[in-house]
Amino acid sequence: MAQKKKKKTEKLFESLMGKKAEFRFKFIQENANFTSNLDI
Repeated sequence: MAQKKKKKTEKLFESLMGKKAEFRFKFIQENANFTSNLDI
């Protein structure tokens, strides 16, 4: 199970920190409803 979790974590990290902005945009759009009192 640890290997599976590692791969999932690596994929998420690459999506959010990688060079392709569309992955970050998609993540933000999908998770925007889970925020409150966001101070940017």
